[in-house]
Amino acid sequence: MFDFFQFLSYYPASWLASQPFLSFLQTVTVKEDDVQQMNPPKFDMIEDMAMLTHLNEASVLYNLYRRYSNWMIYTYSGLFCVTINPYKWLPVYKTEVVSAYKGKRRSEAPPHIFSIADNAYHDMLQRYKEGQSLLCSCGESGAGKTVNTKRVIQYFATVAAIASPQS
Repeated sequence: MFDFFQFLSYYPASWLASQPFLSFLQTVTVKEDDVQQMNPPKFDMIEDMAMLTHLNEASVLYNLYRRYSNWMIYTYSGLFCVTINPYKWLPVYKTEVVSAYKGKRRSEAPPHIFSIADNAYHDMLQRYKEGQSLLCSCGESGAGKTVNTKRVIQYFATVAAIASPQS
């Protein structure tokens, strides 16, 4: 578990700290090895965690928590797209959303599985002109791997239907 602390003083190999959000002053001693730096507020809810000044476990979990709390279930981490299953329906897979990601660079739209799918689709048809692969991995049963795989297929089918003339 991670928490925010304001450091009051340093002792050999440990810090005396207090929690700034409590109405009473409670101090604790924290081992130096247990301290992880926090990012400046401008990095709150950042779309790509590779851009964090301090990339550590606490910063990653805090960023994912803040984004998820605002129903932003997709977050980039460098080349990867991290997804947190909301366990409820969100209107983020409609045809209009597919259109919003078609042909866009990653930096031109918020993180989404459709952006990853569009990059693979574009690379397959134009850049490399060969097969591409996407890997939906890591997560417990029910984490959303199958759902996201279906969304990638949905994206490919929708974009292909838009691109091909009706017979």
